[in-house]
Amino acid sequence: EMEGDSMDKEKELFNTALGKRVKEARRAAGLKGEEAAEMAGITAQFLSEVERGKKGITSYNLAPLARALRVTSDFLLYGRRDVDERVQLIAEHLTALPVRHGHRGAGIRPCNY
Repeated sequence: EMEGDSMDKEKELFNTALGKRVKEARRAAGLKGEEAAEMAGITAQFLSEVERGKKGITSYNLAPLARALRVTSDFLLYGRRDVDERVQLIAEHLTALPVRHGHRGAGIRPCNY
């Protein structure tokens, strides 16, 4: 088997897995293909091809699609759900708080994950 063939096969498998997750997330969000596509700024035809693993997706289109489907780009790419979005949000809010000095143990030391 030639090197290029195995690369193509790998890409095909990746696109198929990505497409399944896109479809799963879209259904979980209760969106029709047309609705999700419109929210993500892509055509319904393109979204359909992505879901069927016929087309890959660029990072340019990935973030808006993930937002529309209310999942992370990480989930669409790799199926990872290991960062609870609420925890992430709380961490971001804590990081934005001013660090106070002068009170016993009151200085909030935000930790970045």
